[in-house]
Formats: sequence, C-alpha cells, structure tokens
Amino acid sequence: MVKGFAPIGTQVSALAAAAPDAPAVTCEGRTLTRAELDASTNRLARAFAERGVGVGDYVTIVLPNSIEWVQAVLSAWKLGAVPQPLSTRLPDAELHALLELHPPKLLFGRDDSAATRAALRFFRERRVQVTYVDLKKRAIAPGELRRFVERLGARALLDETSKTYRDEGLAYLSTSDAA
Repeated sequence: MVKGFAPIGTQVSALAAAAPDAPAVTCEGRTLTRAELDASTNRLARAFAERGVGVGDYVTIVLPNSIEWVQAVLSAWKLGAVPQPLSTRLPDAELHALLELHPPKLLFGRDDSAATRAALRFFRERRVQVTYVDLKKRAIAPGELRRFVERLGARALLDETSKTYRDEGLAYLSTSDAA
C-alpha cells in the first residue's frame, strides 16, 4: 500500500458509495455501474476466500480483456491477494515459464480458453495442487438473477420446451405467475 492512499478495493467501494449509478466499466457494449462492480467483486472475493485465497496469495487470471477480467483483478486486491493476469495469447512455453515463477493459490479462467486449458495441463503434469474456477460455470448470484428478471422478464428464465419443465408440472404456470 502506498502511504496516504487507501487500498484499491477500498477506493472502489468509496466510489460506489459516492455515485452508485455512475458507470464503472464498459466492455463490448455492456456496462457495470460502480455499485454493480463493487457488489460483484465483493461476491467474487468471498468466493476466492472460500477457496483458500488470502493476503499475499497469487490468483492467476487467464481471461481476455473483459469486465470479468476487471472483476477478477479487483476481487483479488480486495483480499490482499496478488492478481497475476496472463495473456490468453501466450504460447504454451511462455505461459509455462510464467506459471513456474510462482504457482497460484487459484486459477481463474474459462474452459473454452486454450490458455486456461494449457495452464491446467501445466499444473496437472507437475502434480501441483491448484484450485480452478471456471467463469462460465460460476453460479449466478441472487442480485444478478434479480437484475436479469428486471431487464428481460421472468419468461427469459424459463425454457418452456424442456423435458424438465413439462415433467415437473411447470407447464401450467403462466409467465405472469412465474414473475
């Protein structure tokens, strides 16, 4: 920490409290407000902590430039962990060399990323224990679900053509009942 300056995680929370509806980050046409960024990084930081990440631990982030990348880095900082962002375009040899420098406590990426798969393979081959979080499989938080329903409506959550929908007897619900 630089003397006279609050940690970045604290600064994000202060900015969110000062102007919660102000845009914080935009990527590919999607924008998160300061309040959304603060809340989402708090949730993700808790998820990191549940997986054993703490002060000084490395969190390797293998994601393309995205809102999720920003969230992962801020979440690591909020715990006092060290984010280790690695380019998804690195050749395997360079990725392996960087991973050998300091094995992370947590690897955060996506199964559909060749770089993430290469990093996982690297640790598996060396029998290095690392916790992996797949961004695509992370459960949706209640607040995210609520915002989704507010923006798109409850009908967007229902797959009325699915076998489960019919088998569970949900077919009798109207969309207004589900909202």
